[in-house]
Amino acid sequence: MGNLCKCCKCHEWAASPDSDEQEKRERWAFWFAGFGSGPDTVNGTWWSVAILALAVSDSICGTNPTDQLRSGADGLACTPEAQWNETVFATFNGSSCTKTVGLQTAYHVLSNPDCQAAMTAYRAYSKAVSTEYTCNCSSTNPYVFLGGTGGTRPSSVLSYASAANNLVIAFILPVVGAVVDTTDKRRQVFLFGGVACAICTLLGSILGANMLWVVGLTFTVFTAIVYEIMFVGLAPYLAGKCFWGWGWIVWLCGWLSG
Repeated sequence: MGNLCKCCKCHEWAASPDSDEQEKRERWAFWFAGFGSGPDTVNGTWWSVAILALAVSDSICGTNPTDQLRSGADGLACTPEAQWNETVFATFNGSSCTKTVGLQTAYHVLSNPDCQAAMTAYRAYSKAVSTEYTCNCSSTNPYVFLGGTGGTRPSSVLSYASAANNLVIAFILPVVGAVVDTTDKRRQVFLFGGVACAICTLLGSILGANMLWVVGLTFTVFTAIVYEIMFVGLAPYLAGKCFWGWGWIVWLCGWLSG
Protein backbone atom coordinates (compact mmCIF):
# COMPACT_ATOMS: atom_id res chain seq x y z
CA MET A 1 0.00 0.00 0.00
CA GLY A 2 2.88 2.34 0.74
CA ASN A 3 4.24 2.01 -2.79
CA LEU A 4 0.77 2.52 -4.23
CA CYS A 5 0.33 5.66 -2.15
CA LYS A 6 3.65 6.95 -3.44
CA CYS A 7 2.57 6.12 -6.94
CA CYS A 8 -0.57 8.25 -6.72
CA LYS A 9 1.52 10.96 -5.05
CA CYS A 10 -1.17 11.66 -2.54
CA HIS A 11 1.31 13.55 -0.37
CA GLU A 12 1.43 16.29 -2.99
CA TRP A 13 -2.25 17.19 -2.74
CA ALA A 14 -3.11 16.03 0.78
CA ALA A 15 -4.27 18.39 3.49
CA SER A 16 -1.96 19.17 6.38
CA PRO A 17 -1.74 16.54 9.16
CA ASP A 18 -4.15 16.76 12.09
CA SER A 19 -2.78 19.11 14.73
CA ASP A 20 -5.01 17.98 17.56
CA GLU A 21 -7.76 15.56 18.54
CA GLN A 22 -10.46 18.05 17.53
CA GLU A 23 -9.33 18.06 13.91
CA LYS A 24 -9.12 14.30 13.97
CA ARG A 25 -12.76 14.10 15.05
CA GLU A 26 -13.72 16.60 12.36
CA ARG A 27 -11.99 14.41 9.79
CA TRP A 28 -14.15 11.47 10.80
CA ALA A 29 -17.18 13.75 10.64
CA PHE A 30 -16.32 14.42 7.01
CA TRP A 31 -16.15 10.73 6.20
CA PHE A 32 -19.65 10.16 7.60
CA ALA A 33 -21.20 13.48 6.46
CA GLY A 34 -22.79 12.25 3.26
CA PHE A 35 -23.75 8.75 4.34
CA GLY A 36 -27.55 8.64 4.61
CA SER A 37 -27.77 12.22 5.85
CA GLY A 38 -27.10 14.36 2.79
CA PRO A 39 -30.01 16.51 1.58
CA ASP A 40 -30.21 14.47 -1.61
CA THR A 41 -31.55 11.60 0.50
CA VAL A 42 -34.47 13.71 1.74
CA ASN A 43 -35.05 15.72 -1.42
CA GLY A 44 -34.83 12.75 -3.74
CA THR A 45 -36.95 10.27 -1.78
CA TRP A 46 -39.48 12.54 -0.05
CA TRP A 47 -39.87 16.10 -1.24
CA SER A 48 -39.30 15.54 -4.97
CA VAL A 49 -41.85 12.74 -5.15
CA ALA A 50 -44.42 14.83 -3.28
CA ILE A 51 -43.71 17.92 -5.40
CA LEU A 52 -44.23 15.97 -8.63
CA ALA A 53 -47.50 14.46 -7.38
CA LEU A 54 -48.83 17.87 -6.29
CA ALA A 55 -47.78 19.50 -9.57
CA VAL A 56 -49.70 16.84 -11.47
CA SER A 57 -52.79 17.33 -9.29
CA ASP A 58 -52.74 21.10 -9.99
CA SER A 59 -52.68 20.58 -13.75
CA ILE A 60 -55.22 21.98 -16.19
CA CYS A 61 -56.61 20.15 -19.23
CA GLY A 62 -55.51 21.51 -22.59
CA THR A 63 -54.72 20.76 -26.22
CA ASN A 64 -51.79 18.50 -27.00
CA PRO A 65 -49.41 20.61 -29.14
CA THR A 66 -47.91 17.52 -30.78
CA ASP A 67 -51.03 16.37 -32.63
CA GLN A 68 -53.45 19.22 -31.78
CA LEU A 69 -55.92 16.79 -30.19
CA ARG A 70 -58.11 18.51 -27.62
CA SER A 71 -58.89 17.13 -24.18
CA GLY A 72 -62.56 17.93 -24.53
CA ALA A 73 -62.34 19.86 -21.26
CA ASP A 74 -59.74 22.54 -22.05
CA GLY A 75 -59.30 25.06 -19.25
CA LEU A 76 -60.76 22.80 -16.55
CA ALA A 77 -58.88 21.18 -13.67
CA CYS A 78 -57.89 17.59 -14.29
CA THR A 79 -59.65 14.71 -12.56
CA PRO A 80 -57.72 12.49 -10.09
CA GLU A 81 -56.59 9.40 -11.96
CA ALA A 82 -57.98 7.17 -9.20
CA GLN A 83 -61.50 8.14 -10.29
CA TRP A 84 -60.99 6.84 -13.82
CA ASN A 85 -63.09 3.69 -14.46
CA GLU A 86 -61.83 1.95 -17.56
CA THR A 87 -64.40 -0.83 -17.30
CA VAL A 88 -67.31 1.60 -17.47
CA PHE A 89 -65.67 3.58 -20.26
CA ALA A 90 -65.32 0.37 -22.30
CA THR A 91 -69.09 -0.19 -22.06
CA PHE A 92 -69.60 3.16 -23.81
CA ASN A 93 -67.57 1.94 -26.80
CA GLY A 94 -64.41 3.44 -25.36
CA SER A 95 -62.29 1.34 -27.72
CA SER A 96 -63.20 3.85 -30.43
CA CYS A 97 -60.87 6.31 -28.66
CA THR A 98 -57.85 4.03 -28.86
CA LYS A 99 -54.78 5.38 -30.64
CA THR A 100 -51.22 4.10 -30.95
CA VAL A 101 -48.51 6.71 -30.44
CA GLY A 102 -45.05 5.25 -30.91
CA LEU A 103 -45.06 1.97 -28.99
CA GLN A 104 -47.87 2.98 -26.62
CA THR A 105 -51.54 2.32 -27.25
CA ALA A 106 -53.84 4.43 -25.07
CA TYR A 107 -57.13 6.31 -24.97
CA HIS A 108 -57.19 9.71 -26.66
CA VAL A 109 -59.99 12.19 -27.28
CA LEU A 110 -60.30 11.57 -31.01
CA SER A 111 -62.48 13.56 -33.39
CA ASN A 112 -64.42 10.58 -34.77
CA PRO A 113 -68.14 10.50 -33.84
CA ASP A 114 -67.94 7.21 -31.94
CA CYS A 115 -65.17 8.49 -29.65
CA GLN A 116 -66.94 11.80 -29.08
CA ALA A 117 -70.11 9.92 -28.13
CA ALA A 118 -68.16 7.64 -25.77
CA MET A 119 -66.54 10.60 -24.00
CA THR A 120 -69.86 12.44 -23.70
CA ALA A 121 -71.54 9.36 -22.22
CA TYR A 122 -68.70 8.75 -19.78
CA ARG A 123 -68.69 12.36 -18.60
CA ALA A 124 -72.44 12.18 -17.99
CA TYR A 125 -71.94 8.96 -16.02
CA SER A 126 -69.09 10.37 -13.92
CA LYS A 127 -71.11 13.50 -13.13
CA ALA A 128 -74.02 11.36 -11.95
CA VAL A 129 -71.94 9.22 -9.59
CA SER A 130 -69.34 11.74 -8.42
CA THR A 131 -67.52 14.54 -10.21
CA GLU A 132 -67.70 15.13 -13.95
CA TYR A 133 -64.67 13.71 -15.71
CA THR A 134 -62.36 16.16 -17.49
CA CYS A 135 -58.96 14.54 -18.15
CA ASN A 136 -56.79 12.30 -16.01
CA CYS A 137 -54.29 13.91 -13.62
CA SER A 138 -51.27 11.94 -14.76
CA SER A 139 -47.66 12.88 -15.46
CA THR A 140 -47.88 10.86 -18.69
CA ASN A 141 -51.18 12.36 -19.87
CA PRO A 142 -50.52 14.46 -23.02
CA TYR A 143 -53.48 16.74 -22.19
CA VAL A 144 -52.41 18.14 -18.81
CA PHE A 145 -50.38 21.33 -18.28
CA LEU A 146 -49.60 23.74 -15.48
CA GLY A 147 -51.66 26.74 -16.53
CA GLY A 148 -53.52 24.93 -19.31
CA THR A 149 -52.74 24.91 -23.02
CA GLY A 150 -49.35 26.48 -23.67
CA GLY A 151 -48.14 25.86 -20.12
CA THR A 152 -45.38 23.55 -18.99
CA ARG A 153 -45.73 19.85 -18.35
CA PRO A 154 -45.95 19.07 -14.61
CA SER A 155 -43.27 16.40 -15.07
CA SER A 156 -40.82 19.12 -16.16
CA VAL A 157 -40.77 21.16 -12.94
CA LEU A 158 -37.96 19.12 -11.37
CA SER A 159 -35.86 19.46 -14.52
CA TYR A 160 -36.29 23.24 -14.46
CA ALA A 161 -35.38 23.30 -10.77
CA SER A 162 -32.23 21.25 -11.43
CA ALA A 163 -31.19 23.57 -14.25
CA ALA A 164 -31.64 26.64 -12.02
CA ASN A 165 -29.69 24.96 -9.23
CA ASN A 166 -26.75 24.10 -11.50
CA LEU A 167 -26.69 27.59 -13.00
CA VAL A 168 -26.49 29.30 -9.60
CA ILE A 169 -23.85 26.85 -8.35
CA ALA A 170 -21.69 27.43 -11.44
CA PHE A 171 -21.48 31.15 -10.62
CA ILE A 172 -21.35 31.14 -6.82
CA LEU A 173 -19.00 28.26 -5.96
CA PRO A 174 -15.86 29.82 -7.47
CA VAL A 175 -16.42 32.86 -5.26
CA VAL A 176 -16.97 30.73 -2.14
CA GLY A 177 -13.92 28.65 -3.00
CA ALA A 178 -11.79 31.77 -3.28
CA VAL A 179 -13.01 32.94 0.14
CA VAL A 180 -12.18 29.56 1.71
CA ASP A 181 -8.73 29.46 0.10
CA THR A 182 -7.65 33.02 0.88
CA THR A 183 -9.22 33.73 4.28
CA ASP A 184 -9.67 32.03 7.64
CA LYS A 185 -13.45 31.68 7.13
CA ARG A 186 -13.40 27.99 6.26
CA ARG A 187 -15.08 26.82 9.43
CA GLN A 188 -17.68 29.59 9.24
CA VAL A 189 -18.57 28.52 5.69
CA PHE A 190 -18.90 24.94 6.92
CA LEU A 191 -20.95 25.88 9.99
CA PHE A 192 -23.36 28.41 8.49
CA GLY A 193 -23.69 26.39 5.29
CA GLY A 194 -24.66 23.34 7.33
CA VAL A 195 -27.21 25.29 9.39
CA ALA A 196 -28.71 26.84 6.25
CA CYS A 197 -28.83 23.42 4.62
CA ALA A 198 -30.76 21.95 7.55
CA ILE A 199 -33.22 24.87 7.65
CA CYS A 200 -33.85 24.78 3.89
CA THR A 201 -34.36 21.01 3.99
CA LEU A 202 -36.96 21.48 6.72
CA LEU A 203 -38.70 24.30 4.85
CA GLY A 204 -38.83 22.07 1.79
CA SER A 205 -41.68 20.30 3.59
CA ILE A 206 -43.98 23.28 2.93
CA LEU A 207 -46.08 21.41 0.42
CA GLY A 208 -49.71 21.50 -0.62
CA ALA A 209 -52.11 21.82 -3.52
CA ASN A 210 -53.08 25.07 -5.26
CA MET A 211 -49.42 25.80 -6.12
CA LEU A 212 -48.26 25.83 -2.49
CA TRP A 213 -45.76 23.14 -3.52
CA VAL A 214 -43.83 25.86 -5.38
CA VAL A 215 -42.63 27.11 -1.96
CA GLY A 216 -41.27 23.66 -1.11
CA LEU A 217 -39.67 23.38 -4.54
CA THR A 218 -37.93 26.73 -4.06
CA PHE A 219 -36.45 25.69 -0.71
CA THR A 220 -35.42 22.34 -2.23
CA VAL A 221 -33.35 24.27 -4.78
CA PHE A 222 -31.87 26.42 -1.99
CA THR A 223 -30.98 23.23 -0.09
CA ALA A 224 -28.94 21.90 -3.00
CA ILE A 225 -27.15 25.26 -3.36
CA VAL A 226 -26.22 25.75 0.31
CA TYR A 227 -25.16 22.11 0.60
CA GLU A 228 -22.57 22.68 -2.12
CA ILE A 229 -21.44 25.84 -0.32
CA MET A 230 -21.14 23.91 2.94
CA PHE A 231 -19.13 21.19 1.19
CA VAL A 232 -16.55 23.75 0.06
CA GLY A 233 -15.90 24.50 3.73
CA LEU A 234 -15.97 20.80 4.60
CA ALA A 235 -13.68 19.43 1.88
CA PRO A 236 -10.41 20.84 3.32
CA TYR A 237 -10.81 18.39 6.21
CA LEU A 238 -9.85 15.54 3.89
CA ALA A 239 -7.36 13.29 5.60
CA GLY A 240 -3.70 13.87 4.89
CA LYS A 241 -3.28 10.31 3.67
CA CYS A 242 -4.77 7.93 1.14
CA PHE A 243 -8.18 6.47 2.01
CA TRP A 244 -7.24 2.82 2.01
CA GLY A 245 -8.91 0.38 4.37
CA TRP A 246 -12.15 1.12 6.20
CA GLY A 247 -11.69 4.88 6.00
CA TRP A 248 -11.68 4.76 2.20
CA ILE A 249 -14.81 2.56 2.17
CA VAL A 250 -16.68 4.93 4.50
CA TRP A 251 -15.75 7.91 2.34
CA LEU A 252 -16.90 6.08 -0.81
CA CYS A 253 -20.25 5.22 0.79
CA GLY A 254 -20.74 8.85 1.77
CA TRP A 255 -19.88 10.07 -1.72
CA LEU A 256 -22.29 7.62 -3.37
CA SER A 257 -25.17 8.45 -1.02
CA GLY A 258 -24.78 12.23 -0.91
